[in-house]
Order: sequence, then structure tokens, then C-alpha cells
Amino acid sequence: SSYNSKQGMLSANDSELSLKKGSLESALSAKQAAEDFLAALLPMCAAKAKDYQERLQLRTNEQAAIAEAIAILNSDAAFETFGSVDATSTGGSGASFLQRDVTRKIIKEHSGAASDIGATERSQSAQSLLRKASTGPRASPLSRIVALLEANNPFAVVLSEIKKMVALIAEEGKADNQQLAWCNSERQTNNENLQQKESEIVSLEGTFARLDADINAPEVGLKAQIALTEQSLEDNMASQASETKQRKEENVAYKADIENLSEAKALLTKAVAVLKRYYSKIEAAQEMRLIQKGKAPTPPETWENGSYRGQSGDASGGGFKAIAMIEFILSETEKEEDMAHKDEMDAQHEYEDSMASLREAQKTLEGALVRLQSDLATAERDLLETKSSLKKTIADKESIEAYLLQIKPGCDFITTHHAERTDNREQETEALTLATKLLEGTPAFQAAMSSAHDESLGDCLATCKDMGEEHADCRACLAKVTVPAYCAGHPGVEGC
Repeated sequence: SSYNSKQGMLSANDSELSLKKGSLESALSAKQAAEDFLAALLPMCAAKAKDYQERLQLRTNEQAAIAEAIAILNSDAAFETFGSVDATSTGGSGASFLQRDVTRKIIKEHSGAASDIGATERSQSAQSLLRKASTGPRASPLSRIVALLEANNPFAVVLSEIKKMVALIAEEGKADNQQLAWCNSERQTNNENLQQKESEIVSLEGTFARLDADINAPEVGLKAQIALTEQSLEDNMASQASETKQRKEENVAYKADIENLSEAKALLTKAVAVLKRYYSKIEAAQEMRLIQKGKAPTPPETWENGSYRGQSGDASGGGFKAIAMIEFILSETEKEEDMAHKDEMDAQHEYEDSMASLREAQKTLEGALVRLQSDLATAERDLLETKSSLKKTIADKESIEAYLLQIKPGCDFITTHHAERTDNREQETEALTLATKLLEGTPAFQAAMSSAHDESLGDCLATCKDMGEEHADCRACLAKVTVPAYCAGHPGVEGC
């Protein structure tokens, strides 16, 4: 019917609207997730780019220093110097430009021997210590210090480079710790997210399978139930049409039968009336002849004139048998008519009861069909949303797996070698600290420092040497003021 058609169109429109809303929500969610990821990625990329530039600058400086050291070591003066040094002329450890692992034993040996070696040997001892400390699998900043020492650079330059190297090693340790903490945090967070996504995928797959079964199961699915309900509704409507048609045909036959019975009754009644009228005349005439016969002379015996009575009587005693037969037929006709009326009434009641039952069943089936179609639209919408969610969750899972795979090489390296690199840095720092002590203990260094200090006194050197640096004359000279003027501001100083 038109109503059912409109209901079907309305249900289809609602289903399509629900699907479109689900698609819109999924698209908005994916867009928001992408924007959030981009917002988090941009600062990280900027930080990585900055760190990369810093590392690139450090490598460039180190390579320049190594190139400078090589140039120094390849000079004629270096060859002459190496020829007079046991460490280079007799096969000792040569200069190395690869950072090596430092053992605690080497540091302890040199630390214990530092107080026993002479002033001229302290510089060579520091070189030997740093050479041994720079024997390992990774490039080391110690090799640059070795190169500076072998090139007889000023102590200030060497010690400044050692200080820079210690600071660089500390920064490298800090960067390693940050990298390890970042890797651990990223792996923990993403592994937890990965487990959650895998759990969500299992749940969504179960929901998808259940919804698909609810919709498409052969006998109990919503589509099968809708088809069965529609077929039952069609059968119901066909039964109503068939019974209505049969009732109309029976009513037409009833009316024709009643018409025939009524006509038969009229004919029979008319026939009875005609016969009764006719036979009543014969009976009257017979009675009159009997009266006249008693008054007239007796004639010879023949048939009696006027004695014909027709079918009004016979040898068995007379009577209106023809009339009785017709009246019997009339009575049976009336009974048949009454029976036809009764049958028609019973058939009409049965038809009305059956139609009421069929209409009630139709109403129930239509309600069930509307409910099933609504359930189907909801289930299909949920199925589409579940499919979209499942697709997105799988994509998220694959994205997490790809990200974990991307950071795996760097994180595996720092996780595996962090303890080793930390130990190496500690040993390198200890070696540099001990080398600093060795260098600072040499008479040459002390003489250089004394000479530098004397140079810093300038024109006041003689005064300060004679009077002492704490004397007012020395301090006034350094302050470039007169002694009385200095003493006015510093009355407690010696010489004021």
C-alpha cells in the first residue's frame, strides 16, 4: 500500500542519515587526531632539527681539530720531536684519533705514579694516559687533547680544551639520559596504546560479527524475519481478498436462490388457490345434484350426470390430494427458504469473524514489520559505524607499530649501550681530570703560570716583588692611584 511504501522510504532515509552522520563523526575524529598529532610533531621536529644542527657543528669543530692535529703531526718539526721521544720512536702508543674505552686500572696506575715521576716526565705521562684512555670502539674527544700535547701547545690551550671536553662529555651524558628517558617513555606509552588498540580490535571484530549475524543470519536474521513477515502479510491480504470474493459469490448465489424460492412459493400458492377454487365449485355442484335427485323419478342406472369430481377424490375415499401435494411442496419450499436465510446469516457471521481475525493479524504483522525495519536500520548503522571504527583502529594500530619500528634502531642502541657509554664517559672524565692534575703539577706549567702572573703585574712587578703583593704600595700601583689615596679607602691594608 501507499502507507507501507512511505514508511519504507522514511526508514531508508533515516538509515542513510544515520550512516552519513556516522561517517561525518568518523571524519571529524580522524581530522582532529591528525591535527593533534601534527601539533605534537612540529615542536619535536623543531627540537630535533636544532639538536641536529648543534651536533653537526660539534662534528665540524672536531673534524677541524683533528685535521689541525694531523697537520701538526705530519710537520718536519713533529718528526724531529717524535725521534727524541721514546713513546714514538721505540714503538710506544702513538697518537690515536679514535676514542677508546678507558679502564679503571690505567687511571689508578697513572694516579699512583703521578707523585713519583719527575717534572719533565709529567707531560709525557699525561699523553700516555690519554692515549691509553682513547683506545676503544668509538671516536673520542681525548684524541684531540693528545694531539695538542704532542704538538707542544701552550698549557692554557690544552687545559682549556680539556675543560671543553669535560663539558662536552657531560652534555653528551645529559643528552643520552634524555634520549633513554624519551625512548622508555615513548615505548611504554605506545606499547600501552598498542595493547589498547589490539583489545579494541578484538572487541570491534566481535561486535561486527554479532551485528552481521543479527542482520544476515539465514533464518533468524533481521532480513530473513522481514522477508518472512512481508510474505505473511501478503498471504494475509490474499486471504482477505479471497474470502471477500468467496463471500460475495455466496451472497449472489443466496440472493438468486431466495429469488427463485420466492417465485416458486408464489407460483405454488397461486396454483393451490386455483385448484381450491376449481374443486370447491365441483363440490358445490355435486351437492346440488344430490338434492335434486331426491325429488325426480328414478331413471335406468348409468353413470350419474354431473358426477365427475376430477382429482378431488378417488376410489380410496376422495380429498384434495393434488392440492395437498402442492401444499406439501410449498411447505418444503418455505423450509428451504428459511434454511437459506439461516445459512446466509451463519456464513456472514463466519466471514466477519474471519475478517476481524485477519485484520488483527494484519495490524500485528504491519507493526512487527515497522519494528523490524527500524531494527534493521539501526543495526546497519551500527554495523557501518563499527566497520569505520574498526578500520580506524586498525590504522591507528599500524601507525603505532610503524612509529615503534621507526624509533627502534636509535632506541635499541641507546638502551643497549647506555650503561657502557655512561661508564666510558666516567672513565674519560677521570682520565681528563688526572691529566689536568699531571699537567698542572709540572714545573713548566707552574713557571708558565708564574710568568703569566708576573706579566699581569705589569709595571708594578718590581714594587710588588720588593714589598709583597699584599702591601699598600703594590695594591696602589695596581689600582693606578697614590698610596695615600688607596690607604684612605683601605686603612687596614699593610703599609697604610
